[in-house]
Amino acid sequence: MKFIQLPPLLLVLSEMHSGASKIRCLQSERQGLLKSKDELIDAYDDDDDDIYAPLKGMISTSLLELQHLQYLDLSNLFKFSTLALIYCFSNFSNTGFTTIYFGGNRMPGPLPNVFASMTSLARLPLNAIGLEGAIPNYFGNMSSLIYLHLSENSLTRDLFELTMNLSRPVQGKLQYLNLGNNGISGSFSNMSRFSSPWGLFLSENQLNRSTSEGYLKLPHLTELDLSSNELIESLFLGNNKLNGTLPESYGRLSKLRAFLIGSHFFKGIITEDFISDLSQLSYLHLSLNLSIIVKFNPHWVPPFQLTYLRLGHCILGPHFSLWLKTQRQLWFVDISSAGISNNLPTWFVGNLASDLVYLDVSDNHITGVFPDSSFSTIGPSLSIDISRNHISGSITVLCHVREWNLIDLSNNHFFGHIPDCFSHFERLRYLNLANNNFSGKIPLSFSSLSALSLLHLCNNSFSGELPISMANLTDSIMIDILNLSSNKIYGVIPNCIRKYLSMTKKKIENILVIANYTTLPENMLHILGMPEVIDYTASYGYPLDEIYQLQSAYFMWKGKEVKYVSNLCLVQIIDLSNNNLVGQIPSNITKLVDLDGLNFSTNNLSGPIPRNIGNLKSLDFPDFSRNHLFDTIPAGLGKLTLRVLNFSYINLSSKIPPIPQLQTYELAYIGNLDLRERPLNKFIPGDESSHQDPNSGNNAMNNEEFEEDKFVNGEFYIAFGVGFLVGFWEIFGTILLNKATRHAFFMVLKKC
Repeated sequence: MKFIQLPPLLLVLSEMHSGASKIRCLQSERQGLLKSKDELIDAYDDDDDDIYAPLKGMISTSLLELQHLQYLDLSNLFKFSTLALIYCFSNFSNTGFTTIYFGGNRMPGPLPNVFASMTSLARLPLNAIGLEGAIPNYFGNMSSLIYLHLSENSLTRDLFELTMNLSRPVQGKLQYLNLGNNGISGSFSNMSRFSSPWGLFLSENQLNRSTSEGYLKLPHLTELDLSSNELIESLFLGNNKLNGTLPESYGRLSKLRAFLIGSHFFKGIITEDFISDLSQLSYLHLSLNLSIIVKFNPHWVPPFQLTYLRLGHCILGPHFSLWLKTQRQLWFVDISSAGISNNLPTWFVGNLASDLVYLDVSDNHITGVFPDSSFSTIGPSLSIDISRNHISGSITVLCHVREWNLIDLSNNHFFGHIPDCFSHFERLRYLNLANNNFSGKIPLSFSSLSALSLLHLCNNSFSGELPISMANLTDSIMIDILNLSSNKIYGVIPNCIRKYLSMTKKKIENILVIANYTTLPENMLHILGMPEVIDYTASYGYPLDEIYQLQSAYFMWKGKEVKYVSNLCLVQIIDLSNNNLVGQIPSNITKLVDLDGLNFSTNNLSGPIPRNIGNLKSLDFPDFSRNHLFDTIPAGLGKLTLRVLNFSYINLSSKIPPIPQLQTYELAYIGNLDLRERPLNKFIPGDESSHQDPNSGNNAMNNEEFEEDKFVNGEFYIAFGVGFLVGFWEIFGTILLNKATRHAFFMVLKKC
């Protein structure tokens, strides 16, 4: 037998002598290394010259002499390992080891309790050692452990049981977990308690059933490998941070029924080859992967029939994909913001009509006439969002539906009268027809919309008085936003406006339409009567919770149209601006104590501002500008924390109340010639929006546009300073660097 050289050991010294010019081993450390070498021999004959021959022997306690040793790599060294070998690690329980590589040393059986006392151990690769059974319980108490590699072993327990042994405190520290190529079975267990993982590898196991968002909500996850788990029926990776190209192995999960990988940073081109083996696929969700290009052959016939499709914010256009023509079981479709720019094909809506529950094609450049197809919903109601396109036509198609929940046709080219067919839409929560070419009167059947939460009709050509039916509409306890601005409505504001009960108390539950990612009540699933849908929703906790809500809404906020994307149910706004309303502002509007925005600007209202307006404790921006109001400013306004105040051009008289808050709005009172004691020339810090030019718009004015009209502004001072520096150095630099010029300059000074 011959002795061989001990493989290099990386010695990480935590303390260094400051004056040492080079690192030297202490005598005790040198002897420890030599003794460790003496106890390791190769496993072959003396005449074997293979320098990579495996070792046998023991891990010497002489290594204890290396007091600063942190990193020990013994991987793939011992061919004939025994339990006695790994028990050697029990001698190092109180050392400062941070990393021990022992992978590739076969040692069949359960892992003994040899690492439990190594409190500094952070990285422990034990791959391919023949580990059997379960992960030892004591791993859960290894408070420094961040890297655990257990692949290519014989772990055969249920995944849930295995990961339960990785309890606190390790579950808050672990960043890398590799359990690939074992015999792990069961469904995907709850991993959300692991708050730090960036790498999770479970390939080549026997996982089955489904994964769900709650089970894999790992905000730092960037690598995930579930390949060669052919029994997996669903893959839900939503709301993590995975990136790169999609692994081809995902396309080989032949049993996959749900492929849900939205909200990541994946990139690349997905062709039909990627999913052609997924013959059982029913749910496909790739949304919010902004760099994914979905490019299927237009003549490809998929081997599956989808029921749920989300490709929003992927690159799908510019044309409608013809493969969608083969999908006749879709009840949920989201292809919003997908770069589609051609005409809306008649077959598209026709294919969806029989089973449709949710349709979103918003934020594209789709043109053409919306087809007058009949919808027949299988659920309790239908939601449709085709906003922000170039679609035209009438909307009689709305009357063909048994029940609506959400209608958003805003920012298109629809025209004509709104059909008076809303009397049976008892579940309609959101109706947005803004920025179109509608005309005529507001339908009387709006009085039946008892569940309505948002009514947005601005920037059309509606005419006539505010209908009597609005009195019944205000009985709704749900109404949050009422926007009838920029139309041709005339008449008085009805006194029944006080009945907007939702504006007297903020709602925090039962808002299924406007809140972002709101939960669908479980009993709603039974109402749907769709066994497959119920089964999948119960498994994932998703996706039906998004069908009955609006992820965002556009409305006027402080003079601008803004997109409100979350917590919309906590906003209460009334906007009747830019019409021809007359009469007084109803005094009982002050009962809407949780009203956030009140805009009556650019009308012909008269009379005083309501005395008790200070009761509107949540009021953020009142805009009564460009009316014929008179009298004094109510002192109660001084009790409010206002960000925008616009009382310009309304004929106010008397004095501004001696309240500092009311005297700080520089431009809020412009155009009131009889108003005495002009406000102080100062601004509210950080609130430039409260000082706006009344000539910049009809509603609360846009301060940015006002600032752009000034000559002396921030950009002026920057340009002035740059010009001065350039001019100064052009002259002084020439004098300084050019000898002849410098000499002539000083001669002139000398003569002076």
